[in-house]
Amino acid sequence: MAAAPHGGELRLLCLHGYGQNAERFRARTGALRKALRGRARLLYLDAPHRLPAEGEPGPEGGAGPRGWWPESAAGPEPGSALRAVAEALAALGPVDGLLGFSQGAALAGLLCALRERGDGRFPFGFALLVAGFPVAEAAAAAGALRVPSLHVFGRDDRVIPAAESRALAERFARPALLAHDGGHFVPAAAAQRAAYLAFLGRFEGPAEDELGPPRPPPAPPRASDSRSPASLRGSGEGPAPGQAAAGGGRGGKPRTGDPQDTEPGSPPSGL
Repeated sequence: MAAAPHGGELRLLCLHGYGQNAERFRARTGALRKALRGRARLLYLDAPHRLPAEGEPGPEGGAGPRGWWPESAAGPEPGSALRAVAEALAALGPVDGLLGFSQGAALAGLLCALRERGDGRFPFGFALLVAGFPVAEAAAAAGALRVPSLHVFGRDDRVIPAAESRALAERFARPALLAHDGGHFVPAAAAQRAAYLAFLGRFEGPAEDELGPPRPPPAPPRASDSRSPASLRGSGEGPAPGQAAAGGGRGGKPRTGDPQDTEPGSPPSGL
């Protein structure tokens, strides 16, 4: 993997959750961006599928609610999402890693599987997966995925149960696990910030084989910017009409957030 370019900053492509958009996800990860300032530059991408809006547009605006794939009884159909990510990576130039949340983390897991199989459209070196869940398509890779990964999940997550995030982590050869005592959001308290920086620090030095064995993961704690053109902007996760709060993730069904399940101290936003 190439060392961090452009003044030492790593570049992460951020994949929002179902019902969010790039602008909303950017707004909801402000604490994380502040924690990573000078270490990582976050680039946000809108998902390709527009979803029905509920009520009046929120103050955070953006491109409206979106999903990487729509709800379907047949499971996810990620073709449009794969094209959107491939085009973004080609337009942005070197990107070091992925940051995915909820459905975006499920997509990132699939991208790791494709990367493992040698798909040249996805030249990234690691993945940070928050509240992720496995999709069947990701199992197509032979053996455990060697892409270095950090899996973040809330013990109190009522949208994506911790067991689903652990099931996604089990598809990787040596995943780093980071549990927190909250719910369905991207945590950025002191303990999590330290773990993020420790994980990212593995990729700031000299070049190494991106699919080689990762170094030991940071120990999970027990207690509880950038703007880019067009659709590459910054953004929480909103509910979809008729969606169950914790539907089965193994089939890749889109997940939605509970408006009460937000990061402590932040305004309700359907995360």
